This record gives sequence, structure tokens and C-alpha cells, in this order.
Amino acid sequence: MPDEPNKAADEPTAKSTTAEDTTVVSDVAESGPPTSPKLGVGIAIMLVLATLATLLAFIALWANRQILSTDQWTKTSTELLEEPAVRDALAEYLVTELFDNVDVQGELETNLPDSLQGLAGPATGGLRQLALRGANAALETPAFQTAWRNANELAHKQLISALEGGNERISTEGGVVKIDTRLLLSDLAKQIGLPTSLIDKLPAAVGEFTVLQSDELEKAQKAESALRGMTWVFGLLALGLYVLSIWLAAGRRRRAVFFSGLSFMSVGLLILLIHSFAKAPLVDGLASTSSLVPAVGDVYDVSTELLSQMAFSFFISGLLVMAASWLAGPYRYAVGFRRAVAPYLRDYLPLSIAFVAILFLLVVWWAPTQGFRTTAGLSLNLLLAIAGFAALTVITRREFPDAEAADLSAVGDWFGRHWSNARDWTSERARSIDVPKIGSSEPDRIDELERLQKLHESGALTDEEFSSAKRKLLDD
Repeated sequence: MPDEPNKAADEPTAKSTTAEDTTVVSDVAESGPPTSPKLGVGIAIMLVLATLATLLAFIALWANRQILSTDQWTKTSTELLEEPAVRDALAEYLVTELFDNVDVQGELETNLPDSLQGLAGPATGGLRQLALRGANAALETPAFQTAWRNANELAHKQLISALEGGNERISTEGGVVKIDTRLLLSDLAKQIGLPTSLIDKLPAAVGEFTVLQSDELEKAQKAESALRGMTWVFGLLALGLYVLSIWLAAGRRRRAVFFSGLSFMSVGLLILLIHSFAKAPLVDGLASTSSLVPAVGDVYDVSTELLSQMAFSFFISGLLVMAASWLAGPYRYAVGFRRAVAPYLRDYLPLSIAFVAILFLLVVWWAPTQGFRTTAGLSLNLLLAIAGFAALTVITRREFPDAEAADLSAVGDWFGRHWSNARDWTSERARSIDVPKIGSSEPDRIDELERLQKLHESGALTDEEFSSAKRKLLDD
């Protein structure tokens, strides 16, 4: 971001391409930038507050997208089912639900002869093991995974509807929210081979569970409303503090931009560290038995994948802002870069804009961070790119108004000379090939043509050499 005219008091910059100014820039680059005035206590406090607001906005934004977004919730639940440990745990739960609510042993005793009644117990245990293997196999099928995805999508839509007051599909009367997964359980029972008679005997309450009770619903509705508001409040507060601190830092704006980038990068790095170190204690605390640790670990990884992606985006964005601040500084390579691009930004501005636009579109297509995969993130990155390009254009025009583009004619001459020399060498080599005088004897002429063809096919003769020798042979 360009500073005000009094920036000269803060940082020396090159003003022209004369020998004297070049020497000054070189001296500054060699000795390093002079000590800039400090930001001041007021601006430093604003940047600290902006960092805290950014952290709170980040958490609220992630919670909004992870918890309140149906698309993200459905995506996460679908990815969870793809984890083997999660499938094993889910299969165990579903089979347990079925066998706890259906008297399989009693049903077998009813259908077995009196002499085989004693086999009902062992048969039930064997059927349970078969059901468990069948459940695991069923959970891997595309049909069941589609049903799982649809069930989670519907359940989340109903939950959001309940938080917003309910609709005709889900009731909040009495302050109770219920979700019914009985159909999913019934489908699984059929897939693992349980008789229809047993499935029909499933109690009505199986698969139906209460999500929220009266006081919980009221609290959840308030939390949902607060969460949506926090994203905007803290987001706008952070943005306003950043802009205000940079605007008030007259003569020190490059330094303010640098620390704003450092603030963003610090938030991303802090979240990444918390995400990494919090996994072990959270997984150990949530897993009721050691056998559930792998499944809970997978749930943690999948559920917080968006969190780590967003944190990495913040980290990279802050790093880019810091790099832009460095590029606007009085350092040797930064000044050299600005001097090199100055004539193109001045004399070929439309072409420069097109070049930068193509680069930005390539980055959008690549989408290296989460910030390029959402509308809000993409809009913010676009604004930063436009602001950075505009600032670079203003700075280079002010510093190097008379800069000239590099003379590329020497490069063209070099390629021209080498191309001409290579062509002359090829022609000379073709002329030097010993082609015997064979007169008008057609068999000898054919033999010689075949010899040249073999040399050409083996790579001993280039296309041009082969054509020249062939022409010479046919002309004789």
C-alpha cells in the first residue's frame, strides 16, 4: 500500500534511474533500511485488538460453516463413513441396536423343532457375527452410502429448521426436537439378511432419538443466532481496525501493513498449533474404550479438516501481505524488481493488467488454499490482488518515472546469429557427404538411395542432410 508523500522521512526510495540515484539505492540496499519510526502505542493496541477480533471471527466462521451449513455437514458425514474405523464402530452400534430390540433367539426357538431348541442360543450368536460382517459390507456399498448421505442431509435440514422455529416436517412443540432414523435401520436389517418378520417387530421408538429438550432448544436457538452474528460483528470489527491502523500510520504505513500481515499469519499458525496439540487429549477424553480410539481419531481428523484448511489459508494470506510489504520497501531486490516492471506498468498498462489477471485465474484454478474455494474468500483475495497491483503501479510511477524497458534486441540478435550459424553448418555438412558418381545406372542409384535412407533412419543424417544428399544424388 503506498504511503503519503512524507514517506520519504520513513524510507528512502529511488526516484530516477540516474547514476547518482542508483548509487544511493545501492548504498541503502547494502547497509539495510534505516530505522523507521515506531508504530506507536495506539496503533500497536489497535493491531492487537484486530488480531483478537480476527481470531474470534475465524472461530465463528468455522463453526458457522461446519455446524450450520448443510452442505458442509453432509460432506463431513459422508467422508466419515469412508473411514474403516468409523464404519466398524457404526456397524457395531447398528447391529447392537437391532439385536437389543428384536428377540432373535425367541424367534429362532419358535421356528426350530423341540429337539433343536438348545441350538437357538449358539445360532443367535453366530447370526450376530454374520450380521456384523454383513453390516460392514453393507456400509461400503454405494447404495447405503447414498442413503447415509441423504439421511444426514435431511436430518441437518430438520435441525436447522428446528433452530429457526420448526416447520411441517419437524415439530418443536413442547420444546422437543426428534429425528427418526428407523428407515435407515430397517434398510440395514434387510441388507444383512434378517427376516422380514423380525424387522416388522422392531419397536416404534427404535431409530428415533431426541436431539434437544425444552431448555436445550432455547439455548441452542440463542447460540445459533449469536454464532451467525459473531461472524459479521468480529469480521467487520477486525477489518475496520486493520484499515484504521494503516490509515493512521502516516509515514509508517508499510510497517503497519507488514504487522497486519503478521497478525493474520499468527492467527492461522495459532489455530494450526491448537488443532495439532489438542487431538490427543480430546480423543482420549471422548473415547469411552480403547477400541474406540481409532474411530474417534478419524472423526476428529475429518470433522476438523475444514478448520485446518481455513487456518492454512489465513497463514498463507498473512505471508503474502508481509511479502507485499517487503516488496514495497527499500531493499536491493525489491527496488530492482520495481525498477524492472516500472516501464511496463507505465507504457503497457492494459497488457500488464491482462498478464496479472491470467496469473490470478491460474491461481484460482489451482486453488492452493481454502480461501480460493469460497465466494467470500475469493472476493477478499481478488480485492487484495487489485489493491496490491494498484499500489505497485503508483509506487513504480513515482519512483521511476523515466525508467526504460530492457533492450531485448540483443537477445534476438543472439538467437538470430546462432540460428544462422546452425543453418550454415547443416548445409555445409550436407554438401560434404561423399556421394559417389554413379552415372545413370538405375540399380546403383536405388542402392545409394537405400543407403541414405538407412543412415537417415538410424539418426546419422538429419532431415535436412538427408534431403540435401538425396537431391544431389538425383541431380547427378
